[in-house]
Amino acid sequence: IITPWGRWGENKMVQVILSFGATEAKPPEEADAIIDVSETGTTLESNGLEAIDVVLESQAVLIANPYSLKDRAKAEKISDIVAIFRGVIDARSRYHIFINVRRSNLEELLKILPALKSPTISPLADPEWVAINTVIGKEVLIRIMPVLRRLAQGLVVYEPKLVIPLEDLGRG
Repeated sequence: IITPWGRWGENKMVQVILSFGATEAKPPEEADAIIDVSETGTTLESNGLEAIDVVLESQAVLIANPYSLKDRAKAEKISDIVAIFRGVIDARSRYHIFINVRRSNLEELLKILPALKSPTISPLADPEWVAINTVIGKEVLIRIMPVLRRLAQGLVVYEPKLVIPLEDLGRG
């Protein structure tokens, strides 16, 4: 068994070999089995491998020194780190979209267009048109696409890297 973790057990029929990197590339030439950390399985799959069992489920945690949490400046920095991590995770489920719409269609579009708070609406050079940008859940885009196709023009979609609802963080 090739693994990046330590050895344990007394079974003489099993040889555990430590591996520090590219463990998934070792079979079949160097091992009958491997134990490795896998988040999505993409690397395993690209090496022609398949997970046959979950040995351990884990989670990443942030641990703070209790004395640091009592120091206001340090506690704020720790809170900011937590907000950024949560923002990265939240962003994975969202799109940031930009669309142009005639003012005459704006009210109807706003009825179905979600936002973190409220969509940003900006005037365009042509006074009959406005630009809208907003952040929506990825699952929403397919649902509202027929309405966007009918009412809007020029859809641009970005995947944000970070979405932080600042109002939830409190003010210092």
